[in-house]
Amino acid sequence: MDIQELKTKVLNSESPLLENYMTNFIKSTAKYNRFNKFIETHNLTDEYSVRDLSRWHMILTASCAQGREDFAKEHNLDFNKTKMTVPEFFELVKGSYGSEIIERLEAKMRAVEKLKSNK
Repeated sequence: MDIQELKTKVLNSESPLLENYMTNFIKSTAKYNRFNKFIETHNLTDEYSVRDLSRWHMILTASCAQGREDFAKEHNLDFNKTKMTVPEFFELVKGSYGSEIIERLEAKMRAVEKLKSNK
């Protein structure tokens, strides 16, 4: 198993221990570092599981598990089966909890992608 497979396995697990670890990670990591980590591991074209994007929503905004579960139910999203692109995720969460943080991430991610495409 390579590092990317391990990372995916960890992000897709349902462990309460992992949830606690990620909560502590949020508290100890500056926002811009969290943005950079998201941008390093995601792009604007690939599809990602709702579970992965939901975990990142928690990392970025400190959203609670119950709120994320309720949001997924309201939008008929299955954590394990539903996949979407990052732009679809950005659009979906507009106006919901933490959307101002996600909007800043979107702006930064689009600026980084633009810089990459200009090279």
